[in-house]
Amino acid sequence: MSSNAPGLPLHHNNSVQRRTATTSSSNGTALNDDRPHIERRPTTPVDGRALDEKRIDEPMYKYAWRRFRGTDRKLPTVGESLKNMATHTILNVLFVFVPVSWAVHFVVGADGQPRYGPEVRFSLAFLAIIPLEKMFDWLAEEMIPFIGAELGDLLEITLNNAVEAALAIFLLTKDRYRLLQTTIVGVVLLHLLLIPGVAFMTGGARIFEQELHHGTTELNHSLLTLGVMTLVLPAAFFAALDRGTLSDLTQFALRLNANQPLASESGEAGGEGGSSTASAVAETATAAAEHALRALSSIVRRAEGSVEHEDPQEFIHGRFEFAALLTDQRRGHFLHFSHALAFLLLGCYVCSRVYLHNPPGQGNALQMNKNTSNHIKQLAQEKENRNPKVGPYVGAIAIIVCVALMAVTAEWLVDSIEPLQETSGIAQEWFGLFLLPIISWAADGLLAFIYFVMRLLRRRVPPPEGVASGLAIDLSIQFLLFWMPLLVMIGWWSHKPFLLLFDLLEVVVLVAACFLVNFVTADAKTNWAEGAVLVAFYIMIAVVSWFYPGQPEVRIFNGRLTVTDALLNGPSVEG
Repeated sequence: MSSNAPGLPLHHNNSVQRRTATTSSSNGTALNDDRPHIERRPTTPVDGRALDEKRIDEPMYKYAWRRFRGTDRKLPTVGESLKNMATHTILNVLFVFVPVSWAVHFVVGADGQPRYGPEVRFSLAFLAIIPLEKMFDWLAEEMIPFIGAELGDLLEITLNNAVEAALAIFLLTKDRYRLLQTTIVGVVLLHLLLIPGVAFMTGGARIFEQELHHGTTELNHSLLTLGVMTLVLPAAFFAALDRGTLSDLTQFALRLNANQPLASESGEAGGEGGSSTASAVAETATAAAEHALRALSSIVRRAEGSVEHEDPQEFIHGRFEFAALLTDQRRGHFLHFSHALAFLLLGCYVCSRVYLHNPPGQGNALQMNKNTSNHIKQLAQEKENRNPKVGPYVGAIAIIVCVALMAVTAEWLVDSIEPLQETSGIAQEWFGLFLLPIISWAADGLLAFIYFVMRLLRRRVPPPEGVASGLAIDLSIQFLLFWMPLLVMIGWWSHKPFLLLFDLLEVVVLVAACFLVNFVTADAKTNWAEGAVLVAFYIMIAVVSWFYPGQPEVRIFNGRLTVTDALLNGPSVEG
């Protein structure tokens, strides 16, 4: 992996390798020198050694277009490309579930309801996404010879996040804001803890024992910390507010909604003379309302330092914004600064990509940093120089088709989530933190499990491709600094109140995961024991989250209803 993409640049050892580079002089004579093979990006990969002298004099856009067309290399035919796509992994047999999951979604019974239960529809959509996710990985790798290692890494990161991004967008359109928040946290935890941990434990330690690029590693830690701390600010703001008790606020919302005086109004109750039972009920309700109002006014007095002898109704009049902090106006405040935070996060991510792909200096665009070790540059050049297994146009069309198939399948999966939650009884927090994010890793997880079993049986098998991927940190950074704020912006444009106010437990585990990952990678070396630590912490979070009911106030703030309606209908009504 390129060390200039946010993440962990990987190589097998710390030695600085040099190799003989074969170049062409101005008179066409072949020259051999012993310079490190890092001077220019090679673009004629037939023999894997030739350097492209045209790169010096031609404009960038012409160089990029010539490279994408692959005019200087041998390209596979359309038939060969399709054959390689179909046979690159055994997981392609799961493509049969794509049309099956679509068919099951549209089959309805005589009553107009889906014939198959949510468990069947969810499981089939889950299986259908697995080969699509693996195809994204393979296509991104095969496009590197045509677009370069720098843009290739960015494409691979984006395609790896495509499944989670599609799920998040569909959750947003269906007003499932709390489930969307838990899914975002779950995706980041998956890429910070489980994926690197499993990589270390299944033989990835041979790859991850390395010398990391100092500047890139520091930038990664800074970006990751920024993304996590952005979620700390709204949570700390909300925790610092004196909200009273939920019952007090509910009673207060009831009184405001009814717009009735505190004292019982004189009037007929059940005919002339009234009814003693109706009068008793009215007196009890009035007493309860007066008690709730006194309790709420007492909270406000303690905050303002006011005296206790004032009339509760007169005292609370005009103080709704201050007294009942769970209001639509207060949620509007969180929504406004969520938009501001999202805008700043997007700006930071764009700036980081510009710095990494076009650092200061003449001719540095899409070139590796000069401080990058020679071996990392050599590995990137080998990726660029290898003979591709798919043509550039076939690869680009295949990516578009797979994205379309994945988007539709993800929508069917999201449609089955709500009835599945109702029938399974799985808590929403656990569902979003662990079940939905694991979809994107199911393919590599299955391969890692098979490899682990084979190792237990004393079989000598190489680690599967992708298991020891160094893109995990990249994926977390992009999801926190790009996709999450983009979802806030999409919600803003489509009038969806998606806030950056997350549950306090979710924010705490994110901070802890960020701290642990930064600590593990601080010495630039990892091993299987540190991988076990990461996996163990991930399992700890899963166990605790299974019993966690969530914060009802945060649910109300992030619900599909207005705050007043949510208080009137109970905190369980949410989006």
